[in-house]
Amino acid sequence: EDGGLSGGSALASVASELASFEAEAAQGLAAERRRLAALREELEARKADAVAVLAAAEGSERSARLRAAMRQQEEELLAQLAASEALIEAGKRRLEAAEAEAASLEAAL
Repeated sequence: EDGGLSGGSALASVASELASFEAEAAQGLAAERRRLAALREELEARKADAVAVLAAAEGSERSARLRAAMRQQEEELLAQLAASEALIEAGKRRLEAAEAEAASLEAAL
């Protein structure tokens, strides 16, 4: 019977160790779950940051395209202005030439 008691003690010791191991495993699992939750939160924060950066980049790209289009329009308008000024100058020269010819004809009469 003494052997039965020591067998019972051994069994109790194993059961105690098993309970201790299960408690440690549960604590470890809980710690891993907390770590995983923290990593998920960090991932969500990084995702939100990435979305914000992407939106800013798209806005910047859109602004750059608008600036380029405005520069192109400005160049086209300046070219049209230069062409109009050249036509005005040519018209002035023809008018002056016509006035000079008219004055010459009047003088001849």
